[in-house]
Amino acid sequence: QRAIELWRSGKGIGYYFMYLGDQAYDQGDVHLALSYYEMSHAIDDALDARKLRMYRNRCAYETRQQDAAEAIFWCTRATQVHKTVWTLLALGQAFYTAGDYRAALSALEQARSLNPRVANVHYYLGLTYQRLGQAELAQDAYQQGLKLSPSHQYLNWAAGRLYEQMGQLPEAYCCYLRVTRGSNQTLKKSASDALQRLSASVPTPVCDSR
Repeated sequence: QRAIELWRSGKGIGYYFMYLGDQAYDQGDVHLALSYYEMSHAIDDALDARKLRMYRNRCAYETRQQDAAEAIFWCTRATQVHKTVWTLLALGQAFYTAGDYRAALSALEQARSLNPRVANVHYYLGLTYQRLGQAELAQDAYQQGLKLSPSHQYLNWAAGRLYEQMGQLPEAYCCYLRVTRGSNQTLKKSASDALQRLSASVPTPVCDSR
């Protein structure tokens, strides 16, 4: 009803398409939503707090698509309007994908300061620290993430690889073992290969059952 009122008024056609996009997105028709959002943005591309849902939806979509440039644009807008751990995490992911690790670190550290209990924030912080050559900070980030989500498959894989690079083979072994209990088959296969490799050079450690 609100969208129709805006259309009839002739004063808010951009909002009309935005509301239609929000509705389509909520109904799961993402491609239709994107079409409406594009029309809304073409009519009026000014930063506007009333467009927060559009910004967040576009941020989430472009992050999933790994389109770094688009994700940075929309996640930045979402963050400018409403800074949350989720918009900052998405922005950090986008900068990481684009290879701008300093910008990624800034966004992710802000996300952690808002909510330090989100495992994925620590995961991407760890990846980013590694890219910046800060292995000890990366290790700490992974450890913090695993305290929050011990079975997190990607966290265990990243931590295991770092432990192995640092010569901490029992810790690496236990991380790889937890990876094999996850659902991603590619990671499971890689972890199984890593376990076989480590078994030849380190006594089988006692790992927790997480």
